[in-house]
Amino acid sequence: MAGTPTVHFKVTGRQPEESEVRELSAMQMPDKKPSKEEVKDATKWFAVGVLAGPVLALIGYLILSAKKLAGIGKLVFGLGGMFAGIVMVIFGFASLFKIFRSAQKKTPGKSATWFWVTSVMGDDVSDGKFGKTEYAIATMARMLPVNMPFSEKDEILWLIDFRKALADAADEAGKQIRSAASLTQSPPQVSFRVDEEKEISPGLAQVSANLTFHDMFSYSTGNNSQTNKIVAATLQIAISQYYIRNGQVWFPYDLTPAYERLDTPANE
Repeated sequence: MAGTPTVHFKVTGRQPEESEVRELSAMQMPDKKPSKEEVKDATKWFAVGVLAGPVLALIGYLILSAKKLAGIGKLVFGLGGMFAGIVMVIFGFASLFKIFRSAQKKTPGKSATWFWVTSVMGDDVSDGKFGKTEYAIATMARMLPVNMPFSEKDEILWLIDFRKALADAADEAGKQIRSAASLTQSPPQVSFRVDEEKEISPGLAQVSANLTFHDMFSYSTGNNSQTNKIVAATLQIAISQYYIRNGQVWFPYDLTPAYERLDTPANE
């Protein structure tokens, strides 16, 4: 976004040896069921949507139907309540749908999207900058062959360090904007673009991608009757990573890729 302080990162995954590709591509690769963390998150937001949504819609309807009320406020709160209620119900069912997603992807690019958006960033985020660590590890583990070495301890340490590096950069870049008003942290806007996915040898592909992270904050105007959002900082993360094919699906080789911050904040 134009004029937003931006920081760039570079992520580089290790390339496997041919022997590792052969070994990992021959391992059993069952489609693992959703973890308890995923089920808990999905059912929680489903319940919120289907319970709170109809209540909001009903309140909006009652406001519109009230003969004693008039003016623009009646339309704003009435229609707003009904719209918000419908959106919450849709959100609830969309959250429940997450339980039925497969972590096994048939292209390297889609596998990279799951790894970075669903797991590393955390598509379960409801407040703050990132999702829950347990959710990230669980969704990541579902991508992998049964016997592939996977140290939860090492992965958690890498995830915490990586997220902290991003959070520190976002806080530094957005310091001036955040100090100018009373802002509340909101979930970030994350987009992921695969620039190239190239099979460099049988069963091994290199993925080049770019992840954009907008650090979002909200603030109220008009006697707190309207909530607006602002981008305090943007992180651009250039990613180069290797993916291995097992049968018809692909999974990441290096789950703790090296990363580095390339610059100080600059307006773009």
